[in-house]
Amino acid sequence: MKLSSKILVVDDEPQIQLLLEEFLTSLGHTVRLAGDGEKALELLRREAFDGALVDLKMAKLDGMELLHLIKLSFPTLAVIMMTGYPSVEVAVEAMKEGAVDFITKPLRLDAL
Repeated sequence: MKLSSKILVVDDEPQIQLLLEEFLTSLGHTVRLAGDGEKALELLRREAFDGALVDLKMAKLDGMELLHLIKLSFPTLAVIMMTGYPSVEVAVEAMKEGAVDFITKPLRLDAL
């Protein structure tokens, strides 16, 4: 039996959104897309999600700010941070803020 989750993908790069949507959908998950943190918050207020993949660097509301707001309003939501600009300091900050994992771009789908 396959477990299915509803996952929110938050990234300002349409190619990343589509890659993750295709991959996660092929695994049986339901996927919703947001191009920025503000849109993500709108979706989170309207729908229940099991997890979120959040890009670190975005305009308007960056991933770290979004993570903070998610953990305030949706403390049980599992959030995985993604970045093309990895550093130990940022990874530690994200984990302290409540992220369950931190993955780097370019994405390795097998890492998900």
